[in-house]
Amino acid sequence: MTVTDAVVSDEVAERPSAGRGPRVVALVLIAALALLLAAVGWVWLVKPDAVRPAGDAVSSTGPVGSQVYVGTSISTHGPWDQKFDEGARTIDLVSVTPRIDVNSADAVVTLVLCLPKGAEGLGVGAPSDLRQLCEGAGAVPVTPGPVALGFPPDAQVVAIVTTHHVGVVHLAGYDVVYRDGIRHGSVLAGIDTTVTATAGS
Repeated sequence: MTVTDAVVSDEVAERPSAGRGPRVVALVLIAALALLLAAVGWVWLVKPDAVRPAGDAVSSTGPVGSQVYVGTSISTHGPWDQKFDEGARTIDLVSVTPRIDVNSADAVVTLVLCLPKGAEGLGVGAPSDLRQLCEGAGAVPVTPGPVALGFPPDAQVVAIVTTHHVGVVHLAGYDVVYRDGIRHGSVLAGIDTTVTATAGS
């Protein structure tokens, strides 16, 4: 009988090759790990955390035609937000748009950028005070481009609200679109602001 004539028993023919099971498990684990790393990488790329999301709420009441500013930090809220890392971070603002969901006061909202002279946030006040509170010539219009973030001072987006009728304007925050190196993202940032315009002083 030649070798080619040998009959292989059913038991031998059906026996899986040694090591096939562990190889399949390893391939499944490698594929799962690759998918996990790809998902984490995608989230890291499109969801940077250089801008704080919206928080806090303020309100102000005054006669029609009066102006009020509300300042809010756009600084980092990660490991860079430390005194010892002063001025070490820069992001590129693509756009900053006020999110106004109520405006029965027919208010105009203007956004400006301020680098405060002190470490404290600007809070709420009269726009005429910004010249003394901000570095350089005072607040400047928000335009696309690089913004240095440090502590202090934190860059502040300032909403100047001017009312024209009796009523209420509600600013839910700012829709901020920005790039942080190769990363890009958007976030609703700022302070929830309600300004009420009354008939008289």
